[in-house]
Amino acid sequence: MVKRLIVICIALLPLLAAAQGQKPKWCDAEARRQMYPEDEYFVGYQSGFIRNGESLDEAVARIKTEAQGDAAQRIQVHIHSTTVDAVQSAQQQTAKGLDEDIVRLFRQQTNTTATLDIPNLQALTWNNPSTREVAAVVYTRRSDFVRFYDRQIESILGKMEVAIESALEYERQGSQIKGRTTAEDALRLGPQVEYAQRMVALADVNATLNDLQMSRYTSVVKQLSDIVARLRHATAFFIQCSATTIGDKKYPLLDKDVRGQLSAQGCHFTDDRLSADWIIEIDASVIETTHQEGMMYFSYVDGSITIYNGTTGKKLIDDRLSTLGDGVNYDGIKGGDISFERAARIAYRNAARIIAESILALVLE
Repeated sequence: MVKRLIVICIALLPLLAAAQGQKPKWCDAEARRQMYPEDEYFVGYQSGFIRNGESLDEAVARIKTEAQGDAAQRIQVHIHSTTVDAVQSAQQQTAKGLDEDIVRLFRQQTNTTATLDIPNLQALTWNNPSTREVAAVVYTRRSDFVRFYDRQIESILGKMEVAIESALEYERQGSQIKGRTTAEDALRLGPQVEYAQRMVALADVNATLNDLQMSRYTSVVKQLSDIVARLRHATAFFIQCSATTIGDKKYPLLDKDVRGQLSAQGCHFTDDRLSADWIIEIDASVIETTHQEGMMYFSYVDGSITIYNGTTGKKLIDDRLSTLGDGVNYDGIKGGDISFERAARIAYRNAARIIAESILALVLE
């Protein structure tokens, strides 16, 4: 019976110690350093007491948050290590030779301590009900920290490279403002890459510029900056085009053909009427068809065109399409083929050419 009581008492000792609030080893600074070596972990610690009017859960949450802040502060202390300084020096080279406006755009977003992400952060808490003492330790492995920010670098660079392709495609289509804004938005991601690179450098003292994808990053920034510089001062056209063909069917190809001919001459387009340098409104339709036995089918296109100076708001042209070009086409702009529908397509192609030539003549005056 005595032996059984001894065994029971021994088994209850840990529970009795916990009930009495025995501190875990990690509450001791030296033990904590041994448990979480500095070359393997980032660690934060905080202890305190339950405040008046504060519940135990509230106190634990507060102390845990303060421990997380301690970890973030300890990480930030190392931001200016020799390794990180070398990375920042390389990053500064990225902006050399860029236009000052682009550099301002590129640098306008920055990261601060408050935005520090500490991945895979683990937390342990302890409290002593009798003394109302509370403690918390948080920690993460440096290797997890490095992997997290490595993935961020790869992900953001991938987005920036996709933006380069999109911006170039917009430029090819003549949508220069879309191309420029796409490149500008991608450039704003640059500081996020630089921040992630610095985080990797402080967590891994052996990280090289190659590990941080510095060359790839510099190349991406240069390409985006070149696009922005090239498209910044492009003249932008806003075109609103409505066209119908035989049977009052919508005919979107007139809008496409006009844009294509203008784009071939270096003109650019925007969907924002207020930001356009030139505003063009076109309303066209097939007004007449003719056919005689044994002869071609003919279709005639006409309508209105109005052109405004986007800066002054002044109306510069308000005419019939048939009055454009070298001579007046009283019957409309003509097209001929083996059917009225095909003839209408040719008439619209002729109209697109005449409209584009008239716009260019006005713009280049």
